[in-house]
Amino acid sequence: MLVDATGDSAFLEWADGEVKVIRSSGPTQIMTNTLISKPSPSEGPNSRLYRGRRMLAEVKEASLANVGSVLKEISIHAHYKGDEVGSVESVVFDLTGRKVHLYYKRDFDLPLTLDLDEEIAKGPRTVEFRTLFPNPVPFEPGERYEDAPVAPKTSSGK
Repeated sequence: MLVDATGDSAFLEWADGEVKVIRSSGPTQIMTNTLISKPSPSEGPNSRLYRGRRMLAEVKEASLANVGSVLKEISIHAHYKGDEVGSVESVVFDLTGRKVHLYYKRDFDLPLTLDLDEEIAKGPRTVEFRTLFPNPVPFEPGERYEDAPVAPKTSSGK
């Protein structure tokens, strides 16, 4: 994603052997693990991307709490082949406020907020996301799949 402080943004995707550029059509952008330039035939109206777009369009004020609630609703937590899987990292970029809000393992109650200017001043570097959260919370109980809200586990564990 490329962005600037005015709110202009564009996604860059690699699809069909070339770079695709998808420009923003509003003050907010949402990105999931879905190609925007080439949606999968399985991407229906209830996919994370399309649900997130609808929810953001209904947000009256793009506050951290409101945007965080959209991310919480569209993030994934599930079990796949016995392993716990899910949205490990979620990020909100507030370009006009020059802040970056990081969430780890769907802990939407405790974002880590970074000052964008301070981070840029540190120069180029690599930081492992998980090292910013030394005491992560476990994923909350229940199941969340690509196109559905959280559903509590049954007593059988399924």
